[in-house]
Amino acid sequence: MLDNDVRELVNAVGEKCDLVVTRRYDDVPMIKPVTDPATEHIMTLWNRDLQPALQRSQIRLNDGGEWFHIDSRHQVIELSNYAQTTWNGRPGLVQGRIYGMDFSDRPAYAKWFDSVQRWVRKNFHKAPRDIGFVGPEAWRFFEAGGILLPGFSPPVTPAWLEEIARQDAGRLVMRQAQRRHERASEALKLLERSSKNPVEPDDELPEGYQRKRP
Repeated sequence: MLDNDVRELVNAVGEKCDLVVTRRYDDVPMIKPVTDPATEHIMTLWNRDLQPALQRSQIRLNDGGEWFHIDSRHQVIELSNYAQTTWNGRPGLVQGRIYGMDFSDRPAYAKWFDSVQRWVRKNFHKAPRDIGFVGPEAWRFFEAGGILLPGFSPPVTPAWLEEIARQDAGRLVMRQAQRRHERASEALKLLERSSKNPVEPDDELPEGYQRKRP
């Protein structure tokens, strides 16, 4: 996901429930809504229709400090944001994730999480191989030559170089298929126009197509 993908996802979830988006980890105990989810790292999606109250747990640090987090006993969804990076000299995108906690004996919670997953599968693109799903803005990044990485930036090894080469090959196949589709659509439109109006000899057909002579 890129910025607009994150915002689109959060807005879609918020249209179906009373949603609060907050940081999973914070230096204060109160629940504060984030201003822009695209600028955060790890967030909690809190459905107040499902769980009216939410409280952070305290984490004491060795240096005497403290943090507060939302633990897995709550019926919330964790949304980890993406990270842009450079991998082997190329622009890369480390995937984020949507994560549910404990669904045991929580059918309403499981149903809500499943509805979010269904929205992602319907509105995002299926990524190459096992990367998951890619939002529309991230997909354009991929189409422009960016590489899709898992939830971490992997080392530059022969195995990962082979994986990225497969992404590049898949991107090339998609571009070729898109060009064929565009040419076929252009030819179909021209033929539809010619069926209504006689085609003059000097009318131009798309590149690569020849007119059949009677």
